[in-house]
Amino acid sequence: MSPDQPHSALRFLQKVLVLKISVTALLWAGPLLLLPESAFEALMGQVPDPINYARLLGLAYLALMTNYICGFIDASKGVVPWTTIYTGLVSNGGGALLLVYLSVTGSGSPSPLTLVSIGLVGVITLGLTISWARLRSSDAPSTSTPLPRAS
Repeated sequence: MSPDQPHSALRFLQKVLVLKISVTALLWAGPLLLLPESAFEALMGQVPDPINYARLLGLAYLALMTNYICGFIDASKGVVPWTTIYTGLVSNGGGALLLVYLSVTGSGSPSPLTLVSIGLVGVITLGLTISWARLRSSDAPSTSTPLPRAS
């Protein structure tokens, strides 16, 4: 790999992470945490019952966003955030598979939000997969270095 390739791959990863952070904040975490019950009814046709589980899911998305933000910061320092990449592959890839499965096996047609979510998590998974492939053979510093020993 040429000396510029790890930096190019990290810049690409940063773009994927900006997309992921933005989408998570605007479409998933923010609405689940902040929207009133009436907005759920208007957007999804029903209010999650109990609503507290939807709020907890929003908080879990916020926790994932924290990981993506830390990964973005590491990538901007030239460090490969492997944990962020693996977390994103499991979360987005798994989410895409589950959403497709539920859409195919569920009754009725999927909501527009579900279709948009499938497309977005698919694109994000593809971007993370490309980043993983480009970075796995690079010599960029990794966040998986051992911690210093306690004295």
